[in-house]
Amino acid sequence: MISNNISVNLQDLWLDKKVLIFNDFISSMSCCDRTIRRHLKSNNVISSINKNGRYYTLPSIANFNSNGLWFYNEILFSQHGSLVNTIIHLVETSEGGLSAKAIFELVKTESYSLLKELENKIKLTREKFNGKYIYFSSNINTKNNQIINRQISQTKITDEIGIIILTIFIKNPEINIEELQDKLSQQAIHLNLESLNEFFEIHQLKKKLKFPG
Repeated sequence: MISNNISVNLQDLWLDKKVLIFNDFISSMSCCDRTIRRHLKSNNVISSINKNGRYYTLPSIANFNSNGLWFYNEILFSQHGSLVNTIIHLVETSEGGLSAKAIFELVKTESYSLLKELENKIKLTREKFNGKYIYFSSNINTKNNQIINRQISQTKITDEIGIIILTIFIKNPEINIEELQDKLSQQAIHLNLESLNEFFEIHQLKKKLKFPG
């Protein structure tokens, strides 16, 4: 059993440093590694999900954000227990899925191999939107909702996409709006009819655009 004096010493150390490494416990507790690890477990000490898990803090110290993450300088702690679980949670709870870039920006860690592993194990799924891959939930209902939300949110047409739209239209002057939408989908560009209508109105080309029926 750990003595009260050791607990007090550690409490002072936590208040001073916020984040500790294993050597801090060795210096403060003067006991074997097994006793230290038992102490970490009994006090619900959490380890960082980056930096090879070398850093420790207390749940009461960590100021977790809405995603369940807390950064202390470049050290990342998560309420979800591991980097794998954290990425799954971030994708699962996102409204419209997340790109690899968005995921890495949230966790401040790049690991394409980990994303590939999660995809292979069907922990996440991946689809292409506007030329880039988006990660979605592995739950089919959640995924479908995320895809719908992403399609709805992609109402802003970038200059690059605008050039693609105009190129298709110039090459196919008799094309109607639904055929245009299908051709864009073949290039992994998913736009709703309202967005396309608005685009042609802005460019004063709507009168030239054919509608089915």
